[in-house]
Amino acid sequence: MYTYDDLFNLFWNKGSYSFDRAVHDMYPYKIKKEKDKIVLIHNVVGINEDDLIIDIEEKDGKNYLVVKGDTKDEVFGDYSINSSFEIKPNSFEKIQYEVKNGILRVYLFKKEPEEKTLQIEKM
Repeated sequence: MYTYDDLFNLFWNKGSYSFDRAVHDMYPYKIKKEKDKIVLIHNVVGINEDDLIIDIEEKDGKNYLVVKGDTKDEVFGDYSINSSFEIKPNSFEKIQYEVKNGILRVYLFKKEPEEKTLQIEKM
């Protein structure tokens, strides 16, 4: 008689297993810099999109982009996430996000630098 573990090992070849993605669990995010924006790519596997909160929070005089959420799953239990990234909100024009296949993409659109015109006047 086989146990569940025996059957699982019998059908699944552990040596053939590989899994690769740019965002790993020990470092669940990646930052991609583009000309007009910064893209934060964050692993949120197991968190329902409706349970995600993306916000700016202030703590100890600093601002943070916060990614948090909690999803209850009847099979696997609770999935939760809580990440924060120090941010200078005045550096960005807008922030948008989307979730695809368990990966959160936060787009931080850079503000155009203000051109300062130096005035020369006769006294």
